[in-house]
Amino acid sequence: NVALPQRIAGASKQQAESIAKQKLEQFHIASKADDYPSTLSGGEQQRAAIARALTNDAKVILADEPTGNLHGDMKEHIIKNFLDLQKKGITIVMVTHDQDKLYQDSQLSQIKKLYQKSPLRVDRVLAL
Repeated sequence: NVALPQRIAGASKQQAESIAKQKLEQFHIASKADDYPSTLSGGEQQRAAIARALTNDAKVILADEPTGNLHGDMKEHIIKNFLDLQKKGITIVMVTHDQDKLYQDSQLSQIKKLYQKSPLRVDRVLAL
């Protein structure tokens, strides 16, 4: 499942599986590589989806509640990975109710301050 984006992009089976394994290790679920999605916990499914989304080194990542099913340390691990990607020039568009960790980053803090001062309410984000 995690190797699928690489296969669609034209990678060999061996290359796709190698990249998928790296991503699964990055999110601490490599031991679940051969398991069916229905046998994974909600948090494991969430991490597998994030690993799959990152296999092709996208320049833009759209993430809807990427930490919604995660707890404690793993939630922080995901946010840290996203912030590391941002520092590498990857654009992250994230919808989340778990904002505290995100605002530790200075650029996001500035956005929060602008949002708090704005009389406008943003109800939707449209990405074209």
